[in-house]
Amino acid sequence: MSKYRTKLYINANLDKNEIIFSGIEFREVIQYLHPALNNLLLLKGNYIGDDCKHNFELIEGKESIKQLAAGNIYDYGDFCFVDFEQISDVEKLTDLDISELLFLSHMRRPMKRAFFERINNRFAYLAHDDGWYCKLYCRNFNEFSTVCAGKITNSIEKWVRKKICNIDEAIQRLLLDFAEMGTLIDLDDTEIHDDKYAVHVYTVGKYTDMDIVLNNLNSLKANASHHIELCYKESTWTVKEM
Repeated sequence: MSKYRTKLYINANLDKNEIIFSGIEFREVIQYLHPALNNLLLLKGNYIGDDCKHNFELIEGKESIKQLAAGNIYDYGDFCFVDFEQISDVEKLTDLDISELLFLSHMRRPMKRAFFERINNRFAYLAHDDGWYCKLYCRNFNEFSTVCAGKITNSIEKWVRKKICNIDEAIQRLLLDFAEMGTLIDLDDTEIHDDKYAVHVYTVGKYTDMDIVLNNLNSLKANASHHIELCYKESTWTVKEM
């Protein structure tokens, strides 16, 4: 299992329902996502599921998904899935649907679509080296925002060893807007003074190569087009321009 990741990079393209991110592992997505996913259809990943349809392994139910997330996803290398609602819906997938799903996982982009009416998936999750690189297609970006907020607040809780309030929805939306310009959040920069905490957020440009981002952190932060602090004090989150 990889060590806890403290460098977050998020590159969002809202028009395409697409987010590229680094620093958030699958287990964290499952932990912070609300509402939880019901079932997964694995497109890539060396894991034996609860059932198999159309030669895809299926992970059925929230408890089975938690069990999967507790494993070492990093060792799979590529790890790709779409979620689905009902087993009966998977059985209705056509040859064209299956072709598009396989193309999606292999090319990490849709042939025509990332969302399939027959299974009504909320996400297409296309990751390599868990926590290092993921391209996520999501119908509702607010769901990804809850994952980012959960990662940030949980990181602070690990250090201060007490519960803090979740980030406000308005600030979550601001972070998503920043992500359209390419956002870097270095949680190691978090300032903790008594009961006041400050998380630094930088807009650094849009990248798809995580090596470039993570090997040039100081330069990217120094040349950021925007720099804000997310400040937490007395159970309230605020934003401070830097």
